[in-house]
Parts: sequence; C-alpha cells; structure tokens
Amino acid sequence: MFIAIIGTGNVATILGKLFYENGHVITSVSGRNLIECKKIADDLKSTALPLAAKVAPETEITIIALTDSAIKELSPEIFGSTIVLHTAGAVPMIVLERYSDNYGVFYPLQSLRKEMSKIPDIPFLLQANNLFTETILQKIAESCGMPAYFTGDDERLKMHASAVLVSNFTNYLYTVAEDFCVKENLDFSILFPLIEETATRITRASPATLQTGPAVRGDAETGSKHEKILQDLPGASALYTFLSRRVAERFKKD
Repeated sequence: MFIAIIGTGNVATILGKLFYENGHVITSVSGRNLIECKKIADDLKSTALPLAAKVAPETEITIIALTDSAIKELSPEIFGSTIVLHTAGAVPMIVLERYSDNYGVFYPLQSLRKEMSKIPDIPFLLQANNLFTETILQKIAESCGMPAYFTGDDERLKMHASAVLVSNFTNYLYTVAEDFCVKENLDFSILFPLIEETATRITRASPATLQTGPAVRGDAETGSKHEKILQDLPGASALYTFLSRRVAERFKKD
C-alpha cells in the first residue's frame, strides 16, 4: 500500500522501516524538522515534507505518529481522501473524525527506539470506525507478520497503563539499581542474567506465582539492612520501603 508518515520520532521511524521492509511504499515523511524528515525519508526511498504539506495524491493511508496533543492540531486539508490512523495508546479514535471518513488506530504495544538494528515483535492494537478501514488495518498488520488485536478506546488505554507498569517503571528501577551500583563501585552488568531470567520466567507462568525476595518471605531483618544501605541514594530507601510494603500486602499469607 502507499503510506504517508507524519512524525520523525521513534514510532514514526520504526513503523516506516517496518512498512518499507514489508513491501509498502512510503510516499512521504513529514514533520516540523525537515532535516530529520529527510534522514528518515532517504532510508525509505521517500520524500521529506513540512508538517503542513498535503500528502501525495497516491497515498492510501496516512499514519500520524506525533505526541498526543499534536494529533489534534493538524489541518484536515493535508489528508485528502486517505485513511487516517494515529498510533497513540491514550488518545480516543474519535479525534480523527474531522480528518477523514475512514479513520482508526494503529498502536504499537512495544518500546521502540530509532537506533534499533532489528525490529522486535510488535503487538498492534487496532481500532477502526468502519468495516472497510478494519479490513485494511488487518491486512497491513498481517503483511508485516505482527500479531494484531482489535480493541476499543477503553481497553487500549488499560493496556497502555499496563505497558507503563511493566516497561517504563521497570526501567526506572533498573536506573535506580544502576545509580546505586555506580555509587558503590559495583558492576551493574553482573545483574544482567538475573534481569533476563526474571523477564523470561513470566512468559511461562503468572508473575503472582513467581514472586520472591525478603518482603514476600516476611524477612524484616534483611529488608531493614537494605533500606539502611540505600539511604545515601536520594529516594532509593523510600522506594524500597514502599515496594516492600506493597509486596508484603499483596502476598500476605492467611
């Protein structure tokens, strides 16, 4: 299909590569920064356009991969008769109503970075305002070999919140642990096998059946020692205490 990309961030870049590598034609890449647009467009054998420019006449689908607030600021005139899709987890589909008769959501439930050398598996949460658009979305996802699930606004928002818990917040905990290791002259990479094993393990069983550690064992003595040695790292000891209490409450034995 002929697809236009609006945006130059992580999602726009990776989706552009994914579509291009699976035989779709990227008609244009548009955004506020024309230099960034050209970098992406050159890789996709496409054309760089300013944000306010109309998409090419042959474009069948326009993907808006902008910040949530910017999605609603575009001019309806730039889309022509294309299907218009946004890629946001927390933005209702209806915001696209003024842009096209055919619109929907193509939300990648994955942590994406421009510099990725290999595109990971990406579950797509799809939504369409009519059967025609639904059929097109299904075909695009299938052409890319990625799993796809049709959801409504509410379900997608809930999955987005879940994604923040398992990815963004988990990465913050990695950051705190790395800061502590650096401060104490410890090798953070020693933790890599543990991190990988923990992430892999939950693909085989419910996380609720796999919880370990001092808090779930009721080992207050070890917990106190950990809180004490973390006190010199701002916020770390309080974070440890809060999470320990939440774990103890969640896995409290009758």
